[in-house]
Amino acid sequence: MKRFACLRLVGLFCVCASFSTAGTIAGSASFLGGLNGTWSFQFTSDMAGLSLQSIVLDLSPTDLRFDSAAGNFGSGTFKDVGGFAGTDTTTGLSGISATGAILDGGTILTFNFTNFQSGSFFRFSSDVDHPDPTLITLQDCSGRSGLALLACNAANLTRTATNDARLLAAQTVGPNQMAGALVTFNFGGEGYDTQTISGTFDPRSPGDGLISSADVSTPEPASIATFGAGLALLFALAARRRRA
Repeated sequence: MKRFACLRLVGLFCVCASFSTAGTIAGSASFLGGLNGTWSFQFTSDMAGLSLQSIVLDLSPTDLRFDSAAGNFGSGTFKDVGGFAGTDTTTGLSGISATGAILDGGTILTFNFTNFQSGSFFRFSSDVDHPDPTLITLQDCSGRSGLALLACNAANLTRTATNDARLLAAQTVGPNQMAGALVTFNFGGEGYDTQTISGTFDPRSPGDGLISSADVSTPEPASIATFGAGLALLFALAARRRRA
């Protein structure tokens, strides 16, 4: 009887142990607006060995697009993805990719990491614009003279000022304009199942559009195996007792 009681305790311990290694993850991101917007990402977790493997930034819920190169897209200034302030080294940034390999004028950007640990920061900057603002066509003043020429030039000055204002508004993006953009964090590590959490930028939150995920539990595969072994042991004990 003592032997059976001891084995039952071992089985129950194996079952309970499967839940003891679960923990929580919380991710956050912020956006500081301007001509060349700056993002900052961080996560915290109480699970040893868990790391952030990738971040996916999706602007498609907004009317914004990345303006990373000179050309037809966007307006005014442009800036490629950069300005990591050394966080590309501390997090082990291993690659940056855009959906469909389209970055300039694209909406989805993915960052992959090899050593993004809990408590670390990742920052980057890139120009984001409202796409292709509507500009007023200037008048053709050629062939005009006298008062007609003066009036045409004056009209063009007014239109140019209007266009400049529209361009500035299109290329100056703040947290309010970033509202709704989606951020997805993909976690993993040796002995862990892949875990994904996501959130959206909300300018009503403290800071510059802070987002936070709800805490989630992530059991290790090894813990699940322990859980199965514990159940198997309990079933074996019950069957043996019936045979006895």
